[in-house]
Formats: sequence, structure tokens, C-alpha cells
Amino acid sequence: MKKLERIFLYSMLAILFFYVFLVDGNVESQEAIQEEIRARRIVIVDGEGREAIMLWSDEDNGAIAVFNKTGSYIAGMGADEDGGGQVFIFNKAGSYVAGMGTGKDGGGQVLIANKAGTPLGAIGADKGGGIVSVFNNAGSYVASMFATEDGGGQVLIANKAGTPVGAIYVTDKDGGSIDIANKDGTYIAGMGANKDGGIIVVYNNHGEAIGSLP
Repeated sequence: MKKLERIFLYSMLAILFFYVFLVDGNVESQEAIQEEIRARRIVIVDGEGREAIMLWSDEDNGAIAVFNKTGSYIAGMGADEDGGGQVFIFNKAGSYVAGMGTGKDGGGQVLIANKAGTPLGAIGADKGGGIVSVFNNAGSYVASMFATEDGGGQVLIANKAGTPVGAIYVTDKDGGSIDIANKDGTYIAGMGANKDGGIIVVYNNHGEAIGSLP
């Protein structure tokens, strides 16, 4: 091969090498890294082509849905109608078992349910402060603890039917008070503190006072 031909060939190989490994490589990297992607709906699939994650906008609110390998919806995140955030968790049977969101006053809320989807507990915030509610396996309210708007604490107890039967709270004079009710919700006894000390009051099943100490 003549010297001129070798120079020409080597020059062409060098140009080709530069294009493939440098120029073309930069183009591929630019295509792989995007500054911004705009779409109304994005679906991510697994190796079998099944939907695994969905991202979309609904009435100007964003939403994300996650599916397991059987195609069941197991988790979601989005915005509620008031503009607050929400998170939903489902078990593999499709029952709603946990959630987190914002209340009407803007405070946070957390809900826990059993495997059948029956609510068992809730934690939230209201005007007075924090609140905790407990439910039995039938979904009936049985207990709660919260802060009142005047800064005191209060505990409420209910029977399995959801009827309030007991309460512990702070009186207007910042003293403690305990109320006890029968199964129908009628208060039959109370104990508390007043300016003179402690006091106990007993009522009949009609709610009428029949005795007190002192």
C-alpha cells in the first residue's frame, strides 16, 4: 500500500472512531437524560408487560397508582378535592388497610384498618390538638383520647355497641372529673374536684341524682 493511501485510510478510521465513540456516544447520553418530560399519563410496565406504576393527572390533581405482579391495586398517592395530599394502602386481597391524608382544617390524619378493611384506629389533629380514636373489629367506636380547645385533655370510653359509658376530662376550673354511664349511655355516677375538694355524685337509671359526697 502506498504511503498516501495509508494516510488516507488511517485518517478515515480515526474520523469513524471519533464519531462512534465520542459524537454518537454524546448523542445517546443526551437522549437518555431529559431535562423535563411532559405527559398527561405515564404507564410503567414490568418485564412481562403488566402495568406496575401509573402516573396521571385528574381534574388538575396529580395521582400515582402502584400494582403488584398479579395486577391488583395496592397503593396510591394523590390530592383530594380540597388540595391536600392523600396516601392509600391496600393488602393483596384489595382491602383498604391504611391511609394518610389531611383533614378539613389542614391537619394530618392517619387511619389503620384490619385485613378485612374495617377501621381499627385513627390519629389526627383538630382545633384542640391531637386526637386518637380506637374501634373494635366490628368497626364500632370504643375509645378516644384528645385535647380540647381550652387546652385540657379528655378520654371517652364506649361499649361494644358504640354507646359512651365513661369519660375522664378536665372541668372548667381545671380540676379532674370522671363520669360513668350504664349500657344505655345514662350517667349513673360521677367523681370530680371542685373549689372545696373532691365530690362524688350518684344517679339512678333515669339520670336523677340520688346521693352525693360530701
